[in-house]
Amino acid sequence: TMNCIFNCKKIQNIEEKLIENIKICQNGTLLINNIAEASSCFQSILVTIILSNEENNILQDVRLITSTNRNLSELARQGRFRQDLYDILSVISIEMPPLKSRKEDIELLIETFLSELDDKKYTISAEALNILQKYDWPGNIRELKNVATQVALSSEDGNILPNLLPSKVRKKNPLLPPNATVTDELYKLAKGLIESGKHIETSM
Repeated sequence: TMNCIFNCKKIQNIEEKLIENIKICQNGTLLINNIAEASSCFQSILVTIILSNEENNILQDVRLITSTNRNLSELARQGRFRQDLYDILSVISIEMPPLKSRKEDIELLIETFLSELDDKKYTISAEALNILQKYDWPGNIRELKNVATQVALSSEDGNILPNLLPSKVRKKNPLLPPNATVTDELYKLAKGLIESGKHIETSM
């Protein structure tokens, strides 16, 4: 069983790559990411593959999932996305609200992200969690994951305190001690990067 992610952005030889990924994903799942960004050529190829499936059986035992952060229904109405492809793909639709609309998930999400970084045990203070839940998260889940990585690298003992949070997150909650400076924060971050051994990966 294989699962693949196929990104619609800047893909050369689209038809060949798509068919290759479909074949790899027999008895698995093929996720086509950023489907709203797909070119008209890609959309046409995908429609052809799906509609001709009964003849060539290329999609046998493949679960096809597409994702987007845009309103496909509206794009189809405007003629900017193929209506027939939208109808084919929207058999089952799951709408995921932005993080700012489901802040009750933040605690579980950041704990999950922290646990995926390393074997170190992290504890988030109630004050830090409160600040995270008050922030609007314009960057959504990805931004939260980046914050989790930053605070983990800055924490020496695994305790996530308010002063470890990025200034943009806590700007409405000035909980830093009066004598704390930007230099202090940069020092802690750099020290955490070096000690973790992840400084090369993180800097990239």
